[in-house]
Amino acid sequence: MFIDDKCKISDMISLSKKEFLESYRYLTEEEYNQTKKEILKSLEFPKHSEEEYNQIIGELKQDDYKLYKYLIE
Repeated sequence: MFIDDKCKISDMISLSKKEFLESYRYLTEEEYNQTKKEILKSLEFPKHSEEEYNQIIGELKQDDYKLYKYLIE
């Protein structure tokens, strides 16, 4: 996991998963997924933003189904 590496997190946000993993060939898809999972878990959603959380999860389900399944298990 690379949760403390700001440069990699910045790249993770700006690049697609495929682009990111091609740029950091020494990282595995599992490391990518675990880091993304920790980032999402660290977000604290107050009750009034449950709709926003559901929207984010819905978009993730469409964009990266493997990661979505990993997160909800």
